[in-house]
Amino acid sequence: MYSARSRMGITLPALAVMVCDLAFGLGRAFAQPQPPKPVLFPIPASVVLERHVVGGPEAANVAGSGGERLVYSNTLGAFPAALGAGNLVADDIATTVPDGCQLRRYEFPVVGKVDPAGIGGPYTVTFALYSSCPGSVPPASRPALVIPGTQGQAVFPNDAPRLISFVAAANVTLPTNFWFGIRFSRNNAGVIVGAPAMKGFSADSYDYPGFPCNADFGGFPDQPHASFNVEIYADATCPEVFIGYKNNKPSGSLFNPGADVTFADDIQLGVDGCQMVAYEVAAKGVAFYTFDMRLGCEGPAIPGTEKSFIIGSGTDVRIARFIVDPPVPLPQNLWFSAKVNVANGSVIVAGVQAAIGQTDDVIGVIGDQGCTLTDPWGTGVYAALNVSITCAGAPPAGACCDMAIVEPNGEAVCREVPQMNCPWPPRFSALQPAWVPGATCDADPFPYPCGQSACCFVDQWGSSECANLTQRQCDQAGDLTRPRQWQKGRYCNEFGRHCVHPDCLGRTGDCMRPRCHSQGRVCTGGVNDGQPCTSNTQCPNGRCDFCDASHCHVGPTCCDSCPPVGCEDNECCTKVCNYFPDGPYCCEVEWDDTCAALAREFCGCPVSGRIDVDGDGDSDLNDYAGFPGCMDGPNVSVDPNCRVYDFDRDTDVDLFDYSLLQIGLGCPASK
Repeated sequence: MYSARSRMGITLPALAVMVCDLAFGLGRAFAQPQPPKPVLFPIPASVVLERHVVGGPEAANVAGSGGERLVYSNTLGAFPAALGAGNLVADDIATTVPDGCQLRRYEFPVVGKVDPAGIGGPYTVTFALYSSCPGSVPPASRPALVIPGTQGQAVFPNDAPRLISFVAAANVTLPTNFWFGIRFSRNNAGVIVGAPAMKGFSADSYDYPGFPCNADFGGFPDQPHASFNVEIYADATCPEVFIGYKNNKPSGSLFNPGADVTFADDIQLGVDGCQMVAYEVAAKGVAFYTFDMRLGCEGPAIPGTEKSFIIGSGTDVRIARFIVDPPVPLPQNLWFSAKVNVANGSVIVAGVQAAIGQTDDVIGVIGDQGCTLTDPWGTGVYAALNVSITCAGAPPAGACCDMAIVEPNGEAVCREVPQMNCPWPPRFSALQPAWVPGATCDADPFPYPCGQSACCFVDQWGSSECANLTQRQCDQAGDLTRPRQWQKGRYCNEFGRHCVHPDCLGRTGDCMRPRCHSQGRVCTGGVNDGQPCTSNTQCPNGRCDFCDASHCHVGPTCCDSCPPVGCEDNECCTKVCNYFPDGPYCCEVEWDDTCAALAREFCGCPVSGRIDVDGDGDSDLNDYAGFPGCMDGPNVSVDPNCRVYDFDRDTDVDLFDYSLLQIGLGCPASK
């Protein structure tokens, strides 16, 4: 038997997951069928995994045997995910060894009964490592992507949770970047997900049928990270490397401005001082391709970066991988350029912001007038090429105060890891505490002690207070009979943050949207019992009555109970509740249309969900460009490709989303 690794505590409820892929859109993309939503349940901390060895003897499966070392580790995820019977689902992986290193083994947990109340019983698991994203090529071409010697199958007679350990034969080599693919024979069986890797790297995305190479669970850290629990061991003699830049979605759009026309993508590496030992780029179409890196869009190539690639036949996306020997020192900011000798060959545009490093939403095309910046796809597709860059050695480590993957009591954990392995704060946000390069956890180098954030509570005299406390300390502060609110990643007196109105503590709900009201009419009795009405004629055999004191309504519809008044943004709630001179109506009676309108007028940038559609760190007219084509109106199921404009997350794109967009234009991406 194998005891489960420690599952450090996110305890979220079962999650309905929405995924979207903007890579094929221009303005409003064509709607794609939405796949079955993965079922996610927290795994009990006491679970025990039974070891199941595939491909080799048990003796070969002992850590440290056979000259192996750990080159990828993702074990903090706490959510089994049922991804659907027969679906080939894959996760992107980057190890810490260079292309050509020999695989020793890899292992991963599986759960035969994700939903404890769902189906169980026997099932079969098939799995393999793929050289590229399976969803980037047609189904018939996917077997050719399987890395030889990495595929396996396990047949289980029951649904007990297990740890599958695949032991490789001799001379099985891997690229640095690849995909782990898995398929289950029945529903309610799946992998474990939920956390970023702690060694190596995996982006917050996975490959799912209908959403190639770019599905997610709603976006980390608000929802579980879209990466599978996997550990990979390779030959201990392989040198250490790390990914300095990664933008990996080979199912993206195609780009070629013309035969023999050079074009370039601006790139900022995730580190300074990279000694490049390899890079890769995705391409499609029979052609002769040349690539290089340069300091400026029109500048000369950096010596040693010039490479060429030939696709002689076929129509599938290909990954061009290049070894750079000797290593080439790169500046942190550079341009990656490409040229194709014919018009029908193309380089893949990932269509998303880089997962490691970053890039602007433009491509430079070099012609007689110099470098012209272009974004032919508009808001729907982020103008960034599918490129990864590998650097020699170990990445610089630092202190990471992890406020997302916390310990069992809910407190933050300090880890000494590279920045790409630090789960907190979210990229491009103003939340704290930020990763501190070169620091250790012993010294606690953060502006506030690791784990502290603004705690708003009511003291024994009935006044609201703000103190920077840990979540556990916040739970024990002040009058324990009164609600309190812990604001992860924000601090008292920082940017004017404070706690004023006691009735605003512990509230939920969007400040800018009305909640249930105690007004309106519904049919009582008769065939239309409970339905909204304006007169008795609409209520055959019944009456059209006001909602009674125990019921509230949203619009014209009565609710079974009235939710709390107020809203989740303390500062906005306080402004609105203090507006009425005769008392805090919005915090003591109801949060109606008037309260919501005041919030939209007073509170400026919404606190829930940043409006940064193009991922460039601000809210401006570029974020507006695709909205008109996506607005369907209320109660219309949102097009999966337009989910980015469903700001209030009510599964439609309507005038309320438009009002939030108007409020957010000009705001910073994170409040």
